[in-house]
Amino acid sequence: MGKLLARVAITFGLLTLFHSGYSAYQLRALHPDHPPLDVVLETLFSLIVFSLGVTASVEPLKEIGWQAVMRTWTVEQASLRPGFTNYRHRGTLLFSDANSDTKAVKAMS
Repeated sequence: MGKLLARVAITFGLLTLFHSGYSAYQLRALHPDHPPLDVVLETLFSLIVFSLGVTASVEPLKEIGWQAVMRTWTVEQASLRPGFTNYRHRGTLLFSDANSDTKAVKAMS
């Protein structure tokens, strides 16, 4: 579908959806329990047409694979990643005894 045909489908789907909503509101006085079948079918038809129009009007998806990202990066950007960061040394300071604090600080330096 072309862009123009997709816009026409979106507009037609919205107009028929509004019409079916207005018809359901008007016919609620006659059928308080359930809406008439033609209103339900018009609503479903308009939702399908609107969905097809929106789907056809969307731009093509972009490639998000690792290779596509790396094509746009420079060597400096790729080397600035954190890599494998080790946070294991923090536990020795946080969860140690008061007497062994000095040993842990000495072990880290």
